[in-house]
Amino acid sequence: LTRANVVALVAIEPIVELNIGHAIIADALMMSMSGAVRAMSEAIAKGRPGT
Repeated sequence: LTRANVVALVAIEPIVELNIGHAIIADALMMSMSGAVRAMSEAIAKGRPGT
């Protein structure tokens, strides 16, 4: 699971939960933890507008 593919995954309506912990920690190695959380939140919002 990455920021690149989470957009398509959250668009699948039956999906209501994602396990994104590993992806966030991996991204946090290259950016700050807050930056990684913010980037993942933005990707999720992009895939499922209105949430």
